[in-house]
Amino acid sequence: MCLVVDTQPHDLHIRAQSVGSAVSNQAITYLVGTCLGVLALAAFGALVLVPAISSYQRPLERVAVVILSLFVLAALVGVGVLLGALIVFEWPRFF
Repeated sequence: MCLVVDTQPHDLHIRAQSVGSAVSNQAITYLVGTCLGVLALAAFGALVLVPAISSYQRPLERVAVVILSLFVLAALVGVGVLLGALIVFEWPRFF
């Protein structure tokens, strides 16, 4: 956004003028989806992986915890995909 000042003495005002290329709706959707995906992975790491890994001392136990936590992540993603598909397919029935 660029500010443009009219220099006419009788009508001095500032107006905003858009500068640059427009961003498509699809690009915005991809950006929001990517940001939310990164945020979800960070939350999973902070709320599930870190406490699970810090609960064990032996390296083999920590590897096992990471593998089991990935199963939990897969289950959460599966539930999200199923709920998303349910919303997409049933949306016309309710709205």
